[in-house]
Amino acid sequence: MAREWHVTFEGEEPGTADDFILTFTDMKEVVGNYLGLKEVVMKTLANLIKAHQNYSAIGNIKEIQPPPGEQVNIRGVWALLGIDKEGLRFGFLFVAMREGSILVGVWPKPYAEAVKQNERLLGGVINSMLRDPDNWRRVDVILPLE
Repeated sequence: MAREWHVTFEGEEPGTADDFILTFTDMKEVVGNYLGLKEVVMKTLANLIKAHQNYSAIGNIKEIQPPPGEQVNIRGVWALLGIDKEGLRFGFLFVAMREGSILVGVWPKPYAEAVKQNERLLGGVINSMLRDPDNWRRVDVILPLE
């Protein structure tokens, strides 16, 4: 059985009617382990959100179901979702730790499968989000609901 993280996001309206769930493939299944995220990435994202209209931060994570054997506090979970100029969608799920954040999942499944074949595709997309804001229709840092 695939190791997956199921994340429920709040829809436009409060309540469950228009909530949606994204299923992130666990990084242990994709590359064999979780990956650390350098603190400079968070600072860069914060600066991009301030400088570009297509970058935003919103509180929208409502619930999280980790894979078996993993435990996580929803307050420490955040996602980075992007849609590039070609309409391709990419998602990264992180868990904040004392020392920084770790990447625990990627979305969608075809992207996770591509990363399994070529790990450089992982860093390539994240680097593009950080270094080429004009290549993205939108990039959202999504935090837990308050």
